[in-house]
Amino acid sequence: MGEPGGLAAGTAPGERRPLPLGGAWRATIATRLVWWFLCIALVPLALVTYLLSATSEESLRKAVTNHVRAVAAAKANQIETYARERRRSVAALARLPGVVDGLERLTTVYRTHGIASPEFAAADRQFREYLTAYLRESGYADLFLVADGLGE
Repeated sequence: MGEPGGLAAGTAPGERRPLPLGGAWRATIATRLVWWFLCIALVPLALVTYLLSATSEESLRKAVTNHVRAVAAAKANQIETYARERRRSVAALARLPGVVDGLERLTTVYRTHGIASPEFAAADRQFREYLTAYLRESGYADLFLVADGLGE
């Protein structure tokens, strides 16, 4: 086990090293105190770190959720405003005298001559020129006209 003189095997003369007892090194009081102070300091530190991490994660999740909800509400408001403006624009277009007269003329020509007639093509061309100018000014990509009662 040990060398004569109470030194552990492989110890230089003048160097003191504790002898192994039962397979474990016998630690000095200073070493044991360091380990106890480390445990006493690290356990509460680990606990506080875990609690802060859980708390900050929850508050971050709430902040991100609130931000996403605010962005979604703002976008929904923008879409509603856009749709409202388009409805007003369409209502104004439907009241224009040129549109009312042109649609009545197309409807009359359709009922009397049919859609394949040259009269309908001439009325369509004339009305299309008027609506093309409106499309350019308004910035719309396309325009669809709906007339009530054509199937009668």
